[in-house]
Amino acid sequence: MPWRIDGDNAIFEVSDTAWSAIIDRSTGGCLLLDGNRATVTAFASGSTYPNAGIAVRVNGAWQSLGAPDNAAIADELLALTWTSIQASAQIDADPEVGLRWRISGPAAEAIALSLVAGSDEHFYGMGERFNKLDQRGDIVELWVKNGASGGDTYKPVPFIASSRGYGLAIDSSRRIFASLAHPTNPTISTITVDGSELIAWLSPGPTPVDVVRRYTAWIGRPPVPPEWFFRPWKSRDWRQEDQSTVMEDIQAQQEHDIPCGVKLIDATWETEGHNFRFDTEKYPDVPGMMAALREADMELVLWFSPSMTAGSVDYDEAARRGYLITDSSGAPYLHRLGNEPGWEGTTIDFSNPEAVAWWQAGLRSLLELGVRGFKTDFGEQVPEDAHFANGKTGEEMHNLLPVLYNEASWEVVKEYDGALLARSAWAGSQRFPGIWAGDQSADFSPWGGLPTAIVAGQSAGWSGFPYWGSDVGGYFNPPDDEVFARWAEFGAVSPVMEAHGLGPREAWLFSPETLAIYRHYARLHDQLVPYSMAAAAEAAATGMPIMRAMALLYSDYDLAHDDWVQYQFMYGPALLAAPVYSWGKQRQVWFPPGEWIDFDSGITYEGQQTTRVPAPIEKLPLFVRSGSVIPMRVTRGDDHLTLRLFIGDAPEASTIRLLDGAEISLEPGASGARLTISGPEQRYRLEMPHASELSINGQTGETASGSGLVIGPGSFDVAWRS
Repeated sequence: MPWRIDGDNAIFEVSDTAWSAIIDRSTGGCLLLDGNRATVTAFASGSTYPNAGIAVRVNGAWQSLGAPDNAAIADELLALTWTSIQASAQIDADPEVGLRWRISGPAAEAIALSLVAGSDEHFYGMGERFNKLDQRGDIVELWVKNGASGGDTYKPVPFIASSRGYGLAIDSSRRIFASLAHPTNPTISTITVDGSELIAWLSPGPTPVDVVRRYTAWIGRPPVPPEWFFRPWKSRDWRQEDQSTVMEDIQAQQEHDIPCGVKLIDATWETEGHNFRFDTEKYPDVPGMMAALREADMELVLWFSPSMTAGSVDYDEAARRGYLITDSSGAPYLHRLGNEPGWEGTTIDFSNPEAVAWWQAGLRSLLELGVRGFKTDFGEQVPEDAHFANGKTGEEMHNLLPVLYNEASWEVVKEYDGALLARSAWAGSQRFPGIWAGDQSADFSPWGGLPTAIVAGQSAGWSGFPYWGSDVGGYFNPPDDEVFARWAEFGAVSPVMEAHGLGPREAWLFSPETLAIYRHYARLHDQLVPYSMAAAAEAAATGMPIMRAMALLYSDYDLAHDDWVQYQFMYGPALLAAPVYSWGKQRQVWFPPGEWIDFDSGITYEGQQTTRVPAPIEKLPLFVRSGSVIPMRVTRGDDHLTLRLFIGDAPEASTIRLLDGAEISLEPGASGARLTISGPEQRYRLEMPHASELSINGQTGETASGSGLVIGPGSFDVAWRS
């Protein structure tokens, strides 16, 4: 471990000088430095909480640790001790992750860590946030909740990404509060963790993208889901779903030429929850239904929750076997489930190996029938005074339950090349693909509607969840035509596009114009599957999300942090999406550096400017970075991949790597471009939608309106006529 002593300072230096840290052994202070030896962040240096670097709460009173009584290096650890307060800190480092502080105080009720906050510092991540991307000025509670508005979220994550180029990850399942340059103390950010231990990783960048890479390498990245996961999904109101509505969804989408890869059957498909058996009154011919789905090239995903409703035979049997959490008397803990006040039952104890084995056997029986995934709903309502089989209380397990629930499910699903769609999460849940945004209102409300979903997808991605979606149209109440159409446009550039909610979400029940809009964007989403999977492969390898916030990629630009810019994002490496999230037929867009081409019209826009673009109801403002190649499967079943070239007056060189290992590079030249394709043998159809003529090595072909030019791997000189 490369600790070096220089007077009172213990210095940790990475051999390639990418970053370093200085611990002042006389004060307990800490500096995190970048490769240029500039300070990235530092412990606060005040004498009292919350301005002290480290403080503990004992018997309700906060005490600053101050200068340590002893500091020594042993067993590759820097150890600090405070004798009078009976507290200690062990500091070590991983060059690839960062600096770790393990602070403990046996008598502490809570421990706080405070950092200096810059006047222009912004704070991102923290899981799936619905109120805004930048949490500066807020006190954020990191506690799993059944809520998706304001500060409530199903998926809090104790990971803070600073615009100054560092990350702070807390390794704990306890309740955490993050006061981030709050107006009452704007120069300090304080992280407070319940309990007698605080483990914090300070991760250097130097860029926000590097911080995400380091964090996800530590916490875990999900593998790439199967292709069907990225195709359009169709669900419907669970109160009405049965086999006849499943068949209607299959047939109506075929009649209206709407692509669909997944049929999701939501709640109440079982005779009891959870016995893993279809209700034969609702689903009298499951083999026939499965055959119809296979014929339609659709996979089946089923709904689950991590609890059982009281009063059923299966509940009593699970209780008898000890599969449920208990109260202080050892009886199953009866508590509220879901959103209905009268719905009571008990959470399954996923800390019990026998309960996990029972759960997995039930899931496996369904996977053997041909089911390929599960929508793992809920997981947010563990009472704090509950008891688990592992000896821990609900206070300790509340945030951890979503991890155990989804881990138990994923361990079986992955054997069948399947996927999850989870609602609740905590740190560690990032390893299981994928998630969805839960329950939004079917409107443009900035407190619970479409705008909150746009923010949530980006913050989830920034926190290590790349495979995300939301209910097209929102969940609560039926959407009107405009909301449904605009949400479909947003869904087209989300990793998961799922029509679901209370009330109609069947595109054919809306106006003919809305039906046409939904069809168009479901097709676009389906055609972009090769591009989406290329971005997914990058996410699995590096942690880079598919939905990429402007502030993640362009942190050095002040406009990237403006509150209105949080409603636009990059979808993968080349597509800039600015979905319309309110009423109106125009959309203000900030164009980052470079040249940008309208996906539909071919109109070019110079970067580093803000402008209003046309956005009639049928138009998703979608732009392509000039010089990009977009791989698409224009028609399902094609024996070739379509490569669409978007080249303006000032194109940049680009490379995209497909899931199968193919690498496609475009290098602009003075009078054309050089296209290089390497990798597996594959047929590619080349198109340039906004050119009147396209030629490859001198051979002229039709543009996107015609048949295009078919090529294989190799290098090609590309020329075109506008």
